Amino acid sequence: MRRRHRARHLQRQLEGGRGREAALEEVKGGLSLEASRYLSLLQTDTLWKQHMQALNYVKDFAGLKVYAQEDPLEVYRTEGLALYENMQKAFEQNTAFSYFSYEPRADQK
Repeated sequence: MRRRHRARHLQRQLEGGRGREAALEEVKGGLSLEASRYLSLLQTDTLWKQHMQALNYVKDFAGLKVYAQEDPLEVYRTEGLALYENMQKAFEQNTAFSYFSYEPRADQK
């Protein structure tokens, strides 16, 4: 039952995506691809900066784990990996949301 619900949900998203892509292409040819590239780059830049700041905090935190008899390098690796996986999920979610929220503006001349 749950699989069917998920499959229907994904199908609706794909259909909505095709409609969104067609709407952007009507405004300007190639706008859909251009917008998706721009939004992906924007999200990558923003999330990477946040990721690097978080890794600095993990570095400080891992140093304190010595007092708890834990290997700081292992703490840094595991926490860093978890942060990276979260960043990847956020990238997918934010990029999709931004793409569907994108409204092109008319040229002001």
